[in-house]
Amino acid sequence: MRNPLPEITDRLKAPSSLPKGAAGIWREIVDALAADHFGPQDRHHLAAYCHAAWRHDREVARDKRRMGASDPVVIADQIRIMARLGPQLRLVPSSRIEPRTAASSNRRAATELRPSSASQAGPDWRSELH
Repeated sequence: MRNPLPEITDRLKAPSSLPKGAAGIWREIVDALAADHFGPQDRHHLAAYCHAAWRHDREVARDKRRMGASDPVVIADQIRIMARLGPQLRLVPSSRIEPRTAASSNRRAATELRPSSASQAGPDWRSELH
C-alpha cells in the first residue's frame, strides 16, 4: 500500500556556525518534530536554543568529571535561555496546545471533576481534623 502523503525531506538545516555538538542537538530536535514545525524564521532562535543546550550539557559533563568544576552561572544562564526559547519554539508540549483546545479541556475537566451534589461528595475530610 502506498503512503498517501509525500515524504518531506526539506527539513531546516543547521547553520554551519553551530559547534558539532549543538548541530547534533539541532538534528535531534528537527527530526523529532513534524517537517513543517519550523520555518526559516525560526533558524536563529533554534540555533540559540541548541547552543545553550549544548553548553549546558558540556558544563554538566565537566561537573561530573571533576566533581564541582562546573560554573553554576553558566548552567543557570543556559537554563534561562532554554526556558525562554523552548516555549517560543513550541518545543514543550504545553506550548503546542491550541488555546481554544486548552480552554475547552479545562472547562470539561472542571465539570467532570465537580460533584453533582453535596450528598455524592461524601463527608468533608477537613471536619475530621478538629
